[in-house]
Amino acid sequence: MTSGLVVVFANLKPRKLADFQSNGMVLCASTSDKSVVELIRPPEGSKVGERIQLTGDPILGKELSQEKEPFLNPKKKYFERILEKLCTNDNLEATYNNVTLRTSAGILTSKTLKN
Repeated sequence: MTSGLVVVFANLKPRKLADFQSNGMVLCASTSDKSVVELIRPPEGSKVGERIQLTGDPILGKELSQEKEPFLNPKKKYFERILEKLCTNDNLEATYNNVTLRTSAGILTSKTLKN
């Protein structure tokens, strides 16, 4: 995790992680039994703090705003509903509901974990 960029879900309800307060979660891919876990990495040239987009801009035909959003209401379980639709495809690309995730520099990927 010390070299390169990672993808972080921000604006989550603060939780204690080890001895510090965490407001985010790092996006990883894993095998179904969780025996192998890999970071999902943005491509070289991605910008720190850039909001992840869906390829083809399927939401109202435009990119999501780069503006910081308020904390997600944990009672609405947005995060849990998003997690159910995240996976990698045959090309090691991170997807949401079968739509690839991208930054302005390209597609997010896993190093070796498919599907």
